Amino acid sequence: MGSRLLRASIMQPYNDLATIQARLDTIEELCNSDEIFFSLVNILPKFIDLDHLNACLVNIPATENFKTASNTISNILHLKRTLEILPILSATCQKCAGALLKLIGANLESEDRIFLHEEIEKHLNPEASISKKKQLCNIRSQITLAVLPGKNGLLDVARRTYQETIEEIHHEVGEYKELLSCAGAFIVQLLYQLLIEYITGIKLLFNASRG
Repeated sequence: MGSRLLRASIMQPYNDLATIQARLDTIEELCNSDEIFFSLVNILPKFIDLDHLNACLVNIPATENFKTASNTISNILHLKRTLEILPILSATCQKCAGALLKLIGANLESEDRIFLHEEIEKHLNPEASISKKKQLCNIRSQITLAVLPGKNGLLDVARRTYQETIEEIHHEVGEYKELLSCAGAFIVQLLYQLLIEYITGIKLLFNASRG
């Protein structure tokens, strides 16, 4: 997202003097204020590609199946996470002396953001979250448990079955771990992957360095 914006700014640069001066003042302030600069450096990488997320949210799939439902919940979780990060970014921007960053911070405190977050919490578990750093198994669990109980009876039954299956997997892995303790962590992690693939049908990419 940042690379596309940078490319657009280079290909179509601003020609309004006031806008150029405001941007230069912002850069100067960021260079002179370590606190604000490093705060933004820590916050901004937490956002995903918002243009892509927006396109996914407005797109209506032609058919409804497991994959489209999973993608929809995943996109809503990304939106939820984005809405939760925005107040932190807004507070950081409003600490700045420059008018441009102050304006950006004020715009982020929109009532639409509060409304969207409240609507999402009516249907999703408040503790449900998703990030780029989580492993596939954790992401799958977050998506499965994201919707609040009582919204759909079939979903509640399927989710209970999924939880029981995961518990059985952990139990089997524990037994194999005791049986093959001398074989090392690599064998145990490989068995864990094979059990998940066999019982759930979810294909995982195994990495010996992280499991």
